[in-house]
Amino acid sequence: MSKRWENIVVIAVFFGFLAAVAVGGLVQKDRAKSTLEERALAKRPPVRVADIASGKFGRDLETYLSDQIFLRDGWLFLHSTLNMRGLGKVEMNDVVVGSGGALLGDLSGHKPMSEAKIGTELDATIAQFKELDALVGSYGGKLLVVGHPTKNSFLRASYPTGFGFPEDYTRIAPRYFAALDSAGIANVDMAPILEQHRSEGLYLLTDHHWTFRGGYLTYVAMMERLGLKPLAEADLDIQTLPNQFAGSFNRKLAMAFPETQKLVIATPKVPIPYARTQDGKPSPSFFKNHAPGVGVSYRIYDQGDLAEIVVDTSRPSLPNVLLVGDSFANVIETLLWTGFNQSRYLDLRHYTATSLYDYVRMYKPDVVITLVRDERYLYRVGNGLFSGSGAETDTE
Repeated sequence: MSKRWENIVVIAVFFGFLAAVAVGGLVQKDRAKSTLEERALAKRPPVRVADIASGKFGRDLETYLSDQIFLRDGWLFLHSTLNMRGLGKVEMNDVVVGSGGALLGDLSGHKPMSEAKIGTELDATIAQFKELDALVGSYGGKLLVVGHPTKNSFLRASYPTGFGFPEDYTRIAPRYFAALDSAGIANVDMAPILEQHRSEGLYLLTDHHWTFRGGYLTYVAMMERLGLKPLAEADLDIQTLPNQFAGSFNRKLAMAFPETQKLVIATPKVPIPYARTQDGKPSPSFFKNHAPGVGVSYRIYDQGDLAEIVVDTSRPSLPNVLLVGDSFANVIETLLWTGFNQSRYLDLRHYTATSLYDYVRMYKPDVVITLVRDERYLYRVGNGLFSGSGAETDTE
Protein backbone atom coordinates (compact mmCIF):
# COMPACT_ATOMS: atom_id res chain seq x y z
CA MET A 1 0.00 0.00 0.00
CA SER A 2 1.35 3.39 -1.00
CA LYS A 3 1.99 6.14 1.54
CA ARG A 4 -0.89 8.11 0.06
CA TRP A 5 -3.37 5.27 0.65
CA GLU A 6 -2.01 4.71 4.17
CA ASN A 7 -2.77 8.34 4.99
CA ILE A 8 -6.24 8.02 3.51
CA VAL A 9 -6.94 4.91 5.63
CA VAL A 10 -5.71 6.62 8.81
CA ILE A 11 -7.83 9.69 8.12
CA ALA A 12 -10.86 7.54 7.29
CA VAL A 13 -10.48 5.54 10.51
CA PHE A 14 -10.09 8.73 12.54
CA PHE A 15 -13.18 10.39 11.12
CA GLY A 16 -15.09 7.12 11.28
CA PHE A 17 -14.24 6.92 14.97
CA LEU A 18 -15.44 10.50 15.53
CA ALA A 19 -18.65 9.71 13.65
CA ALA A 20 -19.22 6.60 15.78
CA VAL A 21 -18.77 8.61 18.98
CA ALA A 22 -21.12 11.31 17.67
CA VAL A 23 -23.80 8.80 16.64
CA GLY A 24 -23.40 6.94 19.92
CA GLY A 25 -23.85 10.18 21.79
CA LEU A 26 -27.07 10.90 19.90
CA VAL A 27 -28.47 7.40 20.45
CA GLN A 28 -27.39 7.06 24.09
CA LYS A 29 -29.79 8.51 26.61
CA ASP A 30 -28.34 11.00 29.08
CA ARG A 31 -27.33 9.35 32.33
CA ALA A 32 -28.44 10.94 35.58
CA LYS A 33 -25.63 9.42 37.63
CA SER A 34 -22.24 7.83 37.19
CA THR A 35 -22.21 4.50 39.00
CA LEU A 36 -18.43 4.43 38.72
CA GLU A 37 -17.88 7.86 40.30
CA GLU A 38 -21.03 7.79 42.45
CA ARG A 39 -21.98 11.34 41.50
CA ALA A 40 -24.69 13.12 39.52
CA LEU A 41 -23.85 13.90 35.89
CA ALA A 42 -24.53 17.24 34.24
CA LYS A 43 -27.85 17.78 32.49
CA ARG A 44 -28.32 19.48 29.13
CA PRO A 45 -28.21 23.24 29.92
CA PRO A 46 -31.18 25.40 28.90
CA VAL A 47 -30.53 28.00 26.19
CA ARG A 48 -30.88 31.49 27.60
CA VAL A 49 -29.69 34.71 25.98
CA ALA A 50 -28.24 35.96 29.27
CA ASP A 51 -26.28 32.74 29.78
CA ILE A 52 -24.91 32.87 26.24
CA ALA A 53 -23.84 36.48 26.70
CA SER A 54 -22.14 35.78 30.03
CA GLY A 55 -20.40 32.64 28.83
CA LYS A 56 -22.23 30.47 31.35
CA PHE A 57 -23.98 28.48 28.63
CA GLY A 58 -20.69 27.59 26.99
CA ARG A 59 -19.18 26.44 30.27
CA ASP A 60 -22.27 24.41 31.20
CA LEU A 61 -22.40 22.87 27.72
CA GLU A 62 -18.75 21.84 27.94
CA THR A 63 -19.41 20.15 31.30
CA TYR A 64 -22.52 18.45 29.91
CA LEU A 65 -20.72 17.09 26.84
CA SER A 66 -17.83 15.88 29.01
CA ASP A 67 -20.22 14.08 31.39
CA GLN A 68 -22.43 12.55 28.71
CA ILE A 69 -19.84 11.54 26.08
CA PHE A 70 -20.41 8.08 24.57
CA LEU A 71 -18.58 5.28 26.46
CA ARG A 72 -17.50 7.84 29.05
CA ASP A 73 -16.35 5.35 31.71
CA GLY A 74 -14.03 3.67 29.21
CA TRP A 75 -12.51 6.99 28.21
CA LEU A 76 -11.97 7.91 31.86
CA PHE A 77 -10.16 4.63 32.48
CA LEU A 78 -7.88 5.09 29.48
CA HIS A 79 -7.20 8.73 30.36
CA SER A 80 -6.43 7.94 34.01
CA THR A 81 -4.27 4.94 33.17
CA LEU A 82 -2.24 6.85 30.59
CA ASN A 83 -1.69 9.89 32.81
CA MET A 84 -1.14 8.35 36.23
CA ARG A 85 0.29 4.94 35.48
CA GLY A 86 1.84 5.58 32.07
CA LEU A 87 3.13 9.16 32.32
CA GLY A 88 3.64 9.06 36.07
CA LYS A 89 1.41 12.00 37.00
CA VAL A 90 0.79 12.22 40.76
CA GLU A 91 -2.45 14.25 40.65
CA MET A 92 -5.64 13.95 38.67
CA ASN A 93 -9.31 14.71 39.33
CA ASP A 94 -8.49 15.95 42.88
CA VAL A 95 -6.71 12.69 43.77
CA VAL A 96 -3.03 12.48 44.68
CA VAL A 97 -0.91 9.33 44.52
CA GLY A 98 0.92 9.04 47.83
CA SER A 99 3.63 6.71 49.05
CA GLY A 100 2.83 3.17 50.09
CA GLY A 101 0.05 2.84 47.52
CA ALA A 102 -2.23 5.32 49.29
CA LEU A 103 -4.53 7.58 47.27
CA LEU A 104 -5.10 10.93 48.99
CA GLY A 105 -7.21 14.02 48.46
CA ASP A 106 -5.73 17.02 46.68
CA LEU A 107 -6.18 19.87 49.16
CA SER A 108 -4.01 22.37 47.31
CA GLY A 109 -7.09 24.47 46.57
CA HIS A 110 -7.77 25.00 50.27
CA LYS A 111 -7.75 28.64 51.32
CA PRO A 112 -5.89 28.97 54.64
CA MET A 113 -7.78 30.58 57.49
CA SER A 114 -6.21 33.54 59.26
CA GLU A 115 -5.68 33.47 63.01
CA ALA A 116 -8.51 35.97 63.42
CA LYS A 117 -10.85 33.83 61.30
CA ILE A 118 -9.92 30.69 63.23
CA GLY A 119 -10.69 32.47 66.50
CA THR A 120 -14.06 33.74 65.27
CA GLU A 121 -15.14 30.39 63.85
CA LEU A 122 -13.94 28.51 66.93
CA ASP A 123 -15.94 30.78 69.23
CA ALA A 124 -19.07 30.24 67.12
CA THR A 125 -18.51 26.46 67.05
CA ILE A 126 -18.03 26.21 70.81
CA ALA A 127 -21.11 28.40 71.37
CA GLN A 128 -23.16 25.79 69.48
CA PHE A 129 -21.75 22.97 71.59
CA LYS A 130 -22.47 24.91 74.78
CA GLU A 131 -26.09 25.37 73.72
CA LEU A 132 -26.41 21.70 72.84
CA ASP A 133 -24.70 20.64 76.07
CA ALA A 134 -27.08 22.80 78.13
CA LEU A 135 -30.08 21.36 76.30
CA VAL A 136 -28.97 17.75 76.79
CA GLY A 137 -28.04 18.43 80.41
CA SER A 138 -31.42 20.03 81.14
CA TYR A 139 -33.08 16.60 81.26
CA GLY A 140 -30.08 14.74 82.70
CA GLY A 141 -28.46 13.57 79.45
CA LYS A 142 -24.80 13.53 78.43
CA LEU A 143 -23.11 15.13 75.42
CA LEU A 144 -19.89 13.68 73.97
CA VAL A 145 -17.90 15.26 71.13
CA VAL A 146 -15.60 12.86 69.27
CA GLY A 147 -13.08 14.29 66.81
CA HIS A 148 -10.91 12.23 64.49
CA PRO A 149 -8.26 12.70 61.80
CA THR A 150 -9.15 12.16 58.18
CA LYS A 151 -7.03 9.92 56.01
CA ASN A 152 -5.44 13.02 54.46
CA SER A 153 -4.42 14.14 57.93
CA PHE A 154 -3.36 10.79 59.36
CA LEU A 155 -1.25 9.92 56.30
CA ARG A 156 0.03 13.44 55.65
CA ALA A 157 3.62 12.14 55.49
CA SER A 158 2.60 10.11 52.40
CA TYR A 159 1.97 13.18 50.23
CA PRO A 160 4.46 13.63 47.36
CA THR A 161 6.52 16.80 47.00
CA GLY A 162 4.34 19.77 46.12
CA PHE A 163 1.27 18.48 47.94
CA GLY A 164 0.34 18.22 51.59
CA PHE A 165 -2.14 18.63 54.41
CA PRO A 166 -3.05 22.29 55.13
CA GLU A 167 -1.05 23.77 57.98
CA ASP A 168 -4.00 25.72 59.39
CA TYR A 169 -5.97 22.48 59.90
CA THR A 170 -3.04 21.22 61.94
CA ARG A 171 -3.17 24.33 64.15
CA ILE A 172 -6.94 24.15 64.60
CA ALA A 173 -7.08 20.64 66.12
CA PRO A 174 -5.36 21.32 69.51
CA ARG A 175 -7.23 24.60 69.93
CA TYR A 176 -10.52 22.82 69.21
CA PHE A 177 -10.09 20.28 72.00
CA ALA A 178 -8.66 22.85 74.40
CA ALA A 179 -11.76 24.99 73.84
CA LEU A 180 -14.04 22.02 74.47
CA ASP A 181 -12.18 21.28 77.70
CA SER A 182 -12.47 24.92 78.80
CA ALA A 183 -16.20 24.83 78.13
CA GLY A 184 -16.54 21.67 80.25
CA ILE A 185 -17.76 19.61 77.30
CA ALA A 186 -16.80 15.92 77.35
CA ASN A 187 -14.72 14.96 74.33
CA VAL A 188 -12.44 12.36 72.78
CA ASP A 189 -9.53 13.22 70.49
CA MET A 190 -8.99 10.10 68.38
CA ALA A 191 -5.69 11.30 66.88
CA PRO A 192 -3.41 10.05 69.69
CA ILE A 193 -5.48 6.88 70.10
CA LEU A 194 -5.26 5.98 66.42
CA GLU A 195 -1.57 6.86 66.42
CA GLN A 196 -0.97 4.00 68.86
CA HIS A 197 -2.41 1.62 66.24
CA ARG A 198 -0.84 3.20 63.13
CA SER A 199 0.59 -0.10 61.87
CA GLU A 200 -2.84 -1.79 61.85
CA GLY A 201 -4.13 -0.40 58.54
CA LEU A 202 -6.69 2.12 59.83
CA TYR A 203 -7.56 3.74 56.49
CA LEU A 204 -8.53 2.22 53.15
CA LEU A 205 -5.77 2.64 50.55
CA THR A 206 -8.00 3.75 47.66
CA ASP A 207 -10.83 5.36 49.63
CA HIS A 208 -11.02 8.42 51.88
CA HIS A 209 -12.65 6.51 54.77
CA TRP A 210 -11.21 4.41 57.52
CA THR A 211 -11.22 0.64 57.62
CA PHE A 212 -13.41 -1.39 59.95
CA ARG A 213 -10.47 -1.38 62.38
CA GLY A 214 -10.35 2.41 62.48
CA GLY A 215 -14.09 2.62 63.06
CA TYR A 216 -14.00 -0.10 65.71
CA LEU A 217 -11.29 1.68 67.72
CA THR A 218 -13.39 4.85 67.64
CA TYR A 219 -16.47 2.95 68.81
CA VAL A 220 -14.47 1.50 71.72
CA ALA A 221 -13.17 4.95 72.70
CA MET A 222 -16.71 6.37 72.64
CA MET A 223 -18.13 3.66 74.86
CA GLU A 224 -15.27 3.78 77.35
CA ARG A 225 -15.49 7.59 77.62
CA LEU A 226 -19.19 7.18 78.44
CA GLY A 227 -18.38 4.59 81.11
CA LEU A 228 -20.04 1.82 79.10
CA LYS A 229 -18.66 -1.55 78.04
CA PRO A 230 -18.03 -1.98 74.29
CA LEU A 231 -18.20 -5.32 72.54
CA ALA A 232 -14.77 -6.92 72.44
CA GLU A 233 -13.54 -8.29 69.13
CA ALA A 234 -14.01 -11.76 70.64
CA ASP A 235 -17.74 -10.95 70.95
CA LEU A 236 -18.03 -10.22 67.23
CA ASP A 237 -18.33 -12.43 64.18
CA ILE A 238 -15.83 -10.57 61.99
CA GLN A 239 -15.93 -11.35 58.26
CA THR A 240 -13.60 -10.30 55.48
CA LEU A 241 -15.74 -10.02 52.38
CA PRO A 242 -14.36 -11.62 49.19
CA ASN A 243 -16.28 -9.09 47.06
CA GLN A 244 -14.41 -6.73 44.74
CA PHE A 245 -13.99 -3.38 46.49
CA ALA A 246 -14.16 0.02 44.77
CA GLY A 247 -12.59 2.89 46.70
CA SER A 248 -13.94 6.44 46.44
CA PHE A 249 -10.60 7.88 45.27
CA ASN A 250 -10.08 5.06 42.79
CA ARG A 251 -13.55 5.62 41.32
CA LYS A 252 -12.50 9.21 40.56
CA LEU A 253 -9.67 7.68 38.54
CA ALA A 254 -11.98 5.20 36.78
CA MET A 255 -10.49 2.31 38.78
CA ALA A 256 -7.07 2.78 37.19
CA PHE A 257 -5.36 1.41 40.30
CA PRO A 258 -5.64 -2.26 41.33
CA GLU A 259 -7.78 -2.92 44.40
CA THR A 260 -6.05 -5.21 46.87
CA GLN A 261 -7.99 -4.50 50.04
CA LYS A 262 -11.21 -6.17 51.13
CA LEU A 263 -13.94 -4.76 53.34
CA VAL A 264 -14.58 -6.19 56.79
CA ILE A 265 -17.98 -6.33 58.49
CA ALA A 266 -18.97 -7.57 61.94
CA THR A 267 -22.08 -8.71 63.77
CA PRO A 268 -22.53 -9.75 67.42
CA LYS A 269 -21.96 -13.45 67.98
CA VAL A 270 -24.87 -13.51 70.43
CA PRO A 271 -27.88 -12.25 68.43
CA ILE A 272 -29.72 -9.21 69.78
CA PRO A 273 -33.33 -8.84 68.57
CA TYR A 274 -33.95 -5.43 67.01
CA ALA A 275 -36.16 -3.44 64.67
CA ARG A 276 -34.42 -1.07 62.25
CA THR A 277 -35.83 1.71 60.06
CA GLN A 278 -34.04 4.00 57.64
CA ASP A 279 -35.61 7.27 56.61
CA GLY A 280 -38.89 6.05 58.11
CA LYS A 281 -39.06 2.71 56.28
CA PRO A 282 -38.40 -0.75 57.78
CA SER A 283 -35.03 -2.10 56.65
CA PRO A 284 -33.57 -4.84 58.84
CA SER A 285 -30.06 -5.12 57.40
CA PHE A 286 -27.10 -3.05 58.61
CA PHE A 287 -25.28 -3.78 55.35
CA LYS A 288 -25.93 -3.29 51.66
CA ASN A 289 -26.12 -6.31 49.39
CA HIS A 290 -22.83 -8.19 49.42
CA ALA A 291 -23.85 -11.47 47.79
CA PRO A 292 -21.07 -13.38 46.01
CA GLY A 293 -19.99 -11.59 42.85
CA VAL A 294 -21.50 -8.22 43.84
CA GLY A 295 -19.07 -5.31 43.92
CA VAL A 296 -18.99 -3.31 47.17
CA SER A 297 -17.94 0.13 48.36
CA TYR A 298 -17.68 1.78 51.76
CA ARG A 299 -21.40 2.55 51.43
CA ILE A 300 -22.07 -1.04 52.43
CA TYR A 301 -21.91 0.04 56.08
CA ASP A 302 -25.36 0.84 57.50
CA GLN A 303 -26.71 1.10 53.94
CA GLY A 304 -24.68 4.24 53.12
CA ASP A 305 -25.39 7.90 53.83
CA LEU A 306 -28.96 8.23 55.06
CA ALA A 307 -30.80 11.05 56.79
CA GLU A 308 -32.14 9.10 59.79
CA ILE A 309 -31.76 5.56 61.07
CA VAL A 310 -33.53 4.21 64.16
CA VAL A 311 -32.64 0.89 65.81
CA ASP A 312 -34.86 -0.32 68.66
CA THR A 313 -33.83 -3.32 70.79
CA SER A 314 -36.70 -3.09 73.33
CA ARG A 315 -34.34 -3.14 76.32
CA PRO A 316 -35.64 -0.22 78.43
CA SER A 317 -33.07 -0.84 81.17
CA LEU A 318 -30.39 0.46 78.76
CA PRO A 319 -29.93 4.12 77.78
CA ASN A 320 -30.99 5.67 74.47
CA VAL A 321 -28.37 7.23 72.19
CA LEU A 322 -28.28 9.76 69.37
CA LEU A 323 -25.21 9.75 67.10
CA VAL A 324 -24.74 12.66 64.70
CA GLY A 325 -22.12 12.36 61.98
CA ASP A 326 -21.19 11.94 58.34
CA SER A 327 -20.17 8.79 56.49
CA PHE A 328 -17.30 8.06 58.88
CA ALA A 329 -20.03 7.20 61.40
CA ASN A 330 -21.41 4.41 59.21
CA VAL A 331 -19.04 1.71 60.47
CA ILE A 332 -19.64 2.78 64.07
CA GLU A 333 -23.41 2.65 63.59
CA THR A 334 -23.21 -1.08 62.87
CA LEU A 335 -21.71 -1.58 66.35
CA LEU A 336 -23.04 1.16 68.64
CA TRP A 337 -26.65 -0.03 68.74
CA THR A 338 -25.66 -3.23 70.57
CA GLY A 339 -25.11 -1.32 73.82
CA PHE A 340 -28.30 0.76 73.87
CA ASN A 341 -32.07 0.43 74.12
CA GLN A 342 -32.79 2.73 71.19
CA SER A 343 -30.20 4.17 68.82
CA ARG A 344 -30.88 7.13 66.55
CA TYR A 345 -28.40 8.11 63.84
CA LEU A 346 -28.62 11.44 62.03
CA ASP A 347 -26.65 12.83 59.10
CA LEU A 348 -27.52 16.53 59.06
CA ARG A 349 -26.29 16.84 55.48
CA HIS A 350 -29.46 14.95 54.54
CA TYR A 351 -31.81 15.28 57.52
CA THR A 352 -33.67 18.60 57.23
CA ALA A 353 -37.03 17.90 58.90
CA THR A 354 -36.01 19.68 62.12
CA SER A 355 -32.94 21.26 63.65
CA LEU A 356 -30.69 19.14 65.85
CA TYR A 357 -31.84 21.16 68.85
CA ASP A 358 -35.50 20.39 68.13
CA TYR A 359 -34.70 16.73 67.48
CA VAL A 360 -33.06 16.44 70.89
CA ARG A 361 -36.03 18.19 72.53
CA MET A 362 -38.37 15.75 70.82
CA TYR A 363 -36.64 12.48 71.76
CA LYS A 364 -34.49 13.42 74.79
CA PRO A 365 -31.79 10.77 74.23
CA ASP A 366 -29.77 9.89 77.32
CA VAL A 367 -26.56 10.19 75.32
CA VAL A 368 -25.84 12.51 72.40
CA ILE A 369 -22.62 11.92 70.45
CA THR A 370 -21.31 14.12 67.66
CA LEU A 371 -18.60 12.65 65.42
CA VAL A 372 -16.48 15.29 63.66
CA ARG A 373 -13.50 14.89 61.30
CA ASP A 374 -10.61 17.32 61.66
CA GLU A 375 -11.16 18.93 58.24
CA ARG A 376 -14.62 19.93 59.50
CA TYR A 377 -13.90 21.12 63.06
CA LEU A 378 -14.92 24.67 62.14
CA TYR A 379 -17.40 23.73 59.41
CA ARG A 380 -20.80 25.15 60.36
CA VAL A 381 -23.00 23.70 57.63
CA GLY A 382 -24.48 20.22 57.34
CA ASN A 383 -23.41 18.25 60.41
CA GLY A 384 -21.73 21.37 61.77
CA LEU A 385 -24.90 23.46 61.99
CA PHE A 386 -27.24 22.50 64.81
CA SER A 387 -29.93 25.13 64.19
CA GLY A 388 -31.15 23.51 60.97
CA SER A 389 -30.29 23.98 57.30
CA GLY A 390 -31.00 22.74 53.82
CA ALA A 391 -29.41 19.61 52.38
CA GLU A 392 -25.62 19.90 52.27
CA THR A 393 -23.75 19.28 49.04
CA ASP A 394 -20.70 17.91 50.88
CA THR A 395 -21.30 14.19 50.47
CA GLU A 396 -17.94 12.77 51.51
